[in-house]
Amino acid sequence: MRVAATLILPSGPVGQPAPPSRLAAISRATPALDVTAAEFDAIFAVNARGTFLTAQAAGRRMRDAGRGCIVLVSSVAAEQAWARESVYCASKAAERAISEGLKIDLMGTAVRVTSVDPGMVETDFSRIRFRGDEDRAAKADAAEVGFDHSR
Repeated sequence: MRVAATLILPSGPVGQPAPPSRLAAISRATPALDVTAAEFDAIFAVNARGTFLTAQAAGRRMRDAGRGCIVLVSSVAAEQAWARESVYCASKAAERAISEGLKIDLMGTAVRVTSVDPGMVETDFSRIRFRGDEDRAAKADAAEVGFDHSR
């Protein structure tokens, strides 16, 4: 399974934690009844677990430094169900919950937490999730969210 991901940890001033930018996601565009346990685990490992562990490590550094800002990048998929993407959407909802939970846990500190939830953007994500099928990827990129062109 290929991953469309980027992890950027810019360096801040000496001794100061820099805000992490964690942009990672995988999906397989598989109908819910056909998702294997391995696919489910892989999607949640990258999309939810990876987000949590990255934000947790950054949050500890920032809390100890007495300041910081964590910005998690989720998706509008956290709020919308998409055809053939039930596990992906669930993982994005988990990311949103992680962001909200961290925000609550870090209240009273100088560490802020927020989530950005973009909609469709031009990336290689569709080509990867459709396993290199350029035609399906192009249709998905041009489609309205939730419209299943695979039928």
